[in-house]
Amino acid sequence: MTRAATTDALLLRALDRGTDLPALAELIEAVNHLDDVPYFPTVEGLSIDMAPVSTFDPALDTQLAFEDGRLVAAAQVEWRERDASGPAVEGRPGP
Repeated sequence: MTRAATTDALLLRALDRGTDLPALAELIEAVNHLDDVPYFPTVEGLSIDMAPVSTFDPALDTQLAFEDGRLVAAAQVEWRERDASGPAVEGRPGP
């Protein structure tokens, strides 16, 4: 199932690993270049980073924002079992 929401200017939808990874790599590279962050992912690397695992479902846990068909923002949430105290939730706004 694909969920998408629109605003006046943006289309918000879940990540599609089959089609969105090149645009996501370009977005992260552009933002990191501007912020002097030395991380420039490849599509191949993102395919590993964005692979489903027990604590991360990219279709449910990642949102992309498009303006006029161009990816302009991304956000994701994931959780991990850190110790016996229970899960930790981490949210990251994307570039």
